[in-house]
Amino acid sequence: MRFKQARELLAFVAEARLALANRYQSWLPDLKNPRSQLLLQFLASKEREQQQALVEYMELAPAAALDTWFENTGETDLLERLQAYQLAEDIDEHQLLKLVLKFDNELMALLSQQVPNAVSTETEELLLNLIGHEQERQRRMVHGVARMDDM
Repeated sequence: MRFKQARELLAFVAEARLALANRYQSWLPDLKNPRSQLLLQFLASKEREQQQALVEYMELAPAAALDTWFENTGETDLLERLQAYQLAEDIDEHQLLKLVLKFDNELMALLSQQVPNAVSTETEELLLNLIGHEQERQRRMVHGVARMDDM
């Protein structure tokens, strides 16, 4: 069994967002497709914005909600897989978006799995608000990529 505070869970998601941004940036020189490069630059900047927003969110969140303990928070090797993942140099923007959404959905699943385990309404609301924000961010990202296709 693994026990973790909500604060630690959110800190991991923030750390993962920054790791995603850095990894996307590191893939740029390897890509031949200019549209994929543009998409990665866009995604890296959005991950950094999301990481910063999450840090600010944690600073404003009620301490009681952040200090809540969860049992069986689950484990992920997302950061290790991300570092080991090698992009094909000819990946197109649709394949790239699919990969990014896979990583994104895994982070949201870590949060979603804890909603039923929330011991207080305050903690449940904190998680649900964050998940809703993440879903909206993901929706805007997909729409942004679709607009890029129209160019």
